[in-house]
Amino acid sequence: ILPCLLCMMLPMAWSQTPTTTLTISGVEVFTTKVYDATRVAEIADSGVVTGLNPAHDVQIQYVARYASANVGTNIPVTIYFILSGADADLYDLDTVISTVADITAKQLYMSGVQVQSSKIYDATTHAYISNVGVLQGVLNGENVNYKCGAYYQDANVGTAKTVEVRYRIYDYSDTPGDTVRLASLNYVAPVYDYFNADITAKSLGITNVNVDTTKVYDQTTAANVLYNGDLSGVIGTDIVMSTATANYDTNAVGTNKPITVEFTLGGPAMNNYIAPNPIALTGSITPKDITIDSFQITP
Repeated sequence: ILPCLLCMMLPMAWSQTPTTTLTISGVEVFTTKVYDATRVAEIADSGVVTGLNPAHDVQIQYVARYASANVGTNIPVTIYFILSGADADLYDLDTVISTVADITAKQLYMSGVQVQSSKIYDATTHAYISNVGVLQGVLNGENVNYKCGAYYQDANVGTAKTVEVRYRIYDYSDTPGDTVRLASLNYVAPVYDYFNADITAKSLGITNVNVDTTKVYDQTTAANVLYNGDLSGVIGTDIVMSTATANYDTNAVGTNKPITVEFTLGGPAMNNYIAPNPIALTGSITPKDITIDSFQITP
């Protein structure tokens, strides 16, 4: 009888290679970055790794994340590490480093803005924008609106005057009840732009001018102005006066003679206005009586 073969299950003893704990020191992130809508922080110094066998295939990935993607100062930043490579299982690197860093607002800019080349004097510094342009630099998916206003250096008439265009950014609109969104706080409004434009004088009108249309010959063409008239078109508190001057076409005696009434301006704001157009009238110059005080007849 053949002996029975006894099959025996022998226990297998598995041996596990112990892992080596790595240490890392001196890791730093850049202390600031410009807003980019992400939480990613950039490594400035990868530090020193201790305990890694240079013969092993191990790579260390540095991952740094801000606690918030929005603009701010002293924002918490967490740095952690990911091991990879054929020998990565031989090591352990559970170190997490905490630090702080800033996120600064992203500068926006404008393109294509244009202002009107001139305006008629209106006693304000407001200039007119002919093309509002395009806001540049807003990151994809974010909604930031803007307003712009243009202003002359002063309100007075002049040529090639400096015009400053100012910008303001906001979310949605400024009407009461609208919710203020965070997006615009992550940006800096575009810097001011500068242009040159003119302010031209404003034409005035006049009414109620009174001229004496008859006079006795006096060798001059002057007609007597009884009332200088009432100016129209002067703005607000501007002080402007008008003086009328009337003259016949010639100094000769006659009827239905043309009279031209012209106006000159005075007052602190006179240079911002154009005097009213001349007025045409007709009048008469009558002969001058001659008086003989005495005469003598000689026989």
